[in-house]
Amino acid sequence: MEKIEHQFVEVGGLKLHVAEIGRGPKLVVFLHGFPEVWYSWRHQMIAVANNGYRAIAFDCRGCGLSELPAEPEKATFKDLVDEVVGVLDALAIDKVIYAKLVAEVNRRTSGKGNEFKGGEYTRAEEGGLQPSLSRV
Repeated sequence: MEKIEHQFVEVGGLKLHVAEIGRGPKLVVFLHGFPEVWYSWRHQMIAVANNGYRAIAFDCRGCGLSELPAEPEKATFKDLVDEVVGVLDALAIDKVIYAKLVAEVNRRTSGKGNEFKGGEYTRAEEGGLQPSLSRV
């Protein structure tokens, strides 16, 4: 479909299917709900790519062409976070601009109750994506 490229990346021992279009300097990551797949975002991916962005959508664990973990009933929200960061790592993406999901995930998993209203997240030496702007 309109130049959408497909590949598989290994994240946390699972092979995940990734769809990607666009080569812009800014990235949009689309996440689907259950039981959908990357294909749910195809029109939006093409639209953002046509406007100069890089668009990525992947089939979450056990959906579409991505592998199912051995014990899917034990999956947590943090597993999704780890998969998003793992996909970004596998695609050598070290910077995300205004990632509301990352901000919300950071707030939920850190236990600190902080929320970022926007900002820039960059790869730290260890520990995944980290905010580089002050908290609000």
